[in-house]
Amino acid sequence: MRIDIVNNAEGFSEDKLNGLDEYIVKLSEAVLSGDYSSPQVTRTLRDAYATLTFVTPEEIREINKEQRDIDKETDCLSFPMLELREGEFVDIPDSGDFETDEDGNQVLCYGDILINPTACEAQALSYGHSFEREAMFLIAHSLLHLLGYDHIESADEMIMIDRQKRLMRDIGLAFDDEIADICEMDNHRDLIQPEGLIPAGTPCKHCGTVALLGRPNVGKSTLLNYITGMKIAIVSHKPQTTRTNIKTIYNTEDTQIIFTDTPGIHKPTSKMGEFMVDRSYKAALGADCVVLIADGRFPEPGAVEKKLMDLLREENKKVILAINKYDEAGQEKLLPLTQKYSELYNFEDIVPISAKTGKNVDLLLSIITKMLPEGPRLYDSEYMTDQTERVKVQGFMTVNI
Repeated sequence: MRIDIVNNAEGFSEDKLNGLDEYIVKLSEAVLSGDYSSPQVTRTLRDAYATLTFVTPEEIREINKEQRDIDKETDCLSFPMLELREGEFVDIPDSGDFETDEDGNQVLCYGDILINPTACEAQALSYGHSFEREAMFLIAHSLLHLLGYDHIESADEMIMIDRQKRLMRDIGLAFDDEIADICEMDNHRDLIQPEGLIPAGTPCKHCGTVALLGRPNVGKSTLLNYITGMKIAIVSHKPQTTRTNIKTIYNTEDTQIIFTDTPGIHKPTSKMGEFMVDRSYKAALGADCVVLIADGRFPEPGAVEKKLMDLLREENKKVILAINKYDEAGQEKLLPLTQKYSELYNFEDIVPISAKTGKNVDLLLSIITKMLPEGPRLYDSEYMTDQTERVKVQGFMTVNI
C-alpha cells in the first residue's frame, strides 16, 4: 500500500516530519504483511494508496467544524473511501471504484488521513514520549479506520486497541498498557449529540432518495465529493444504512437528499455489460428521483445511455439529465447534445454541470429538491455521509477542498 504524503503544515519543522518517513514505510509494509485485513483486501492493498496530509491547527479546526460541526482543534481526522468492516469488504469494489494511475494501472484509493503535527507535539510532551511515537500512533490509528476498524462500541474498541498495539510493535514504537482506552489518545471521538442536530422522524419539506446513473468515470464520485466538500467515505457500520448503497446525505434545515450510487455501467454489448445496465436500472427503480449523468465531451448519447433511457421510460421515471464536463467540450457543443438527448427522453430538466469545479451544482440540487416529496427526515441531520466519521453539513452545501 502506498501512502502519499502532503505537507500543508506551514511553519512546522520539516525535519521532524521527514523523520516520520521511515516509520510510514514500515507501517505500510506491516499492514501488507500482517493479518490486519482479509486475503481479498490484502490483494487490493498491493495496488492501492491512501493520502496522508499534515495540516495546521487552523486548517484541521476549520475542517472539523465544517465536517463534524465541532468548532475546536483536533489531532487527526480520517475519511475512508471504501466500505470495510474490520479488514473485510462489506461491499466488493466495482470498476467505478478504481482509478487509473499515471502508468495506466487500476488502483484503489482507501481514503484520506489528516494529521495535526502541532497537536502531536503537545500530546507527546504530555504523555512523556517522542513526537515520532505520538504521530505514528495517530497515523496507524487513522489507517485502521480506513480498513474498517472502529471504537464506537466497546467490543470493537478492544479489537482496535489490539491491532493498534500490534502495528506499533511492528514499526518499532511499541507501547504496553499505558493506554487502556483509545479515547484517551483519540481527541476526535465525540459521543455527545451536537447542538442543532435535527433527529430522524422530524417533518421535512423535501425528503427522498436520488439515484445517480452513468457510465464509469462520468463524474458521479466527483459530484458527490463536491457536495460533501471532502473526499467522502463509502462506509458505514450502522445497520440502518446497509439497506441501500447510500453514498451521501445532503442536509439543510428543510431538506434531506439521500444520494444512492449505482454500479458504473459499461456498453451493453456483452452479458456482463447487460447485467450491469440491468443492475443499475433496478437500483434506480426505488428512488424518488433519478439523475442521469452524461459526458458532455461525447457528441451524442451512447449505447449505455440509450439503453438506460429505454428502461426508465418503461417505468415512467422522473429523470434529470446532468451533462458533466461540458466546460471541457466547449459551449458550442452543448446545445446539439442537449437536443439529441431531448429527442430520446422527456427529462424533468437538463442541467449542464462541472462536478470538478462545482459549476451549476447548486442549481442541480435546487431542481432535485423541488422534485422530492414532503415527509419525515429519514436520518439524523448530523449524517452527511454514511461513513465512520460522522459528518454534519453546516448550513447549506459546503465547498470542495
